Amino acid sequence: MHKSIVWSVVLSSLILCFSSCMSQEETISTTVIKLSTAVQEAKNWFGDQEEFIVETDYILARGKSITKTINWQNAVVYNDEKTVEVELNYNNHWVPVRRGETTQSEIKDRKSLAFYRLMLDKKDDGDYEIFLLKYFPNSENDNQKRLDVNNYFSLSNKFTGEIWMHNWEEEFLKGWKIEHGKIVKTFFKK
Repeated sequence: MHKSIVWSVVLSSLILCFSSCMSQEETISTTVIKLSTAVQEAKNWFGDQEEFIVETDYILARGKSITKTINWQNAVVYNDEKTVEVELNYNNHWVPVRRGETTQSEIKDRKSLAFYRLMLDKKDDGDYEIFLLKYFPNSENDNQKRLDVNNYFSLSNKFTGEIWMHNWEEEFLKGWKIEHGKIVKTFFKK
């Protein structure tokens, strides 16, 4: 009788231990990253496609294929949840340089520092205005590519370089020269 009580306690303990381990595993394995409502609405409006081939005359003339990829999991929302800024990646992209003044090594370094964003600004009718922001820092700074560090509404005082705004079709709209997080010059399409 004593052995059966001991076995019952041991068996109950094992069952309890396994069931608690299983519930922890279930919690970990079923965790899903949920997009905020504003990001999900913007994504639904934009569509499910996440990769796009860039087709402009300049790029086609150079014979290189460029793909832009939207990372919906990495987004910030501001302006009373009307504006969504989403991380955008290019497999290959140009950077602004001064002809004859920049070496191939410097161009490669500038490309590695650059980062890109898709902006979706919700209009009153529920439609969105979309444009691209292209950040071209002059030097590397900690976490400068993070959305909460540098975005359309807020720049780190460590950011020095240029930001260019394009429409979705890659046409230049305007740009800014930035020094220590402050706009020092605005330039427009010629």
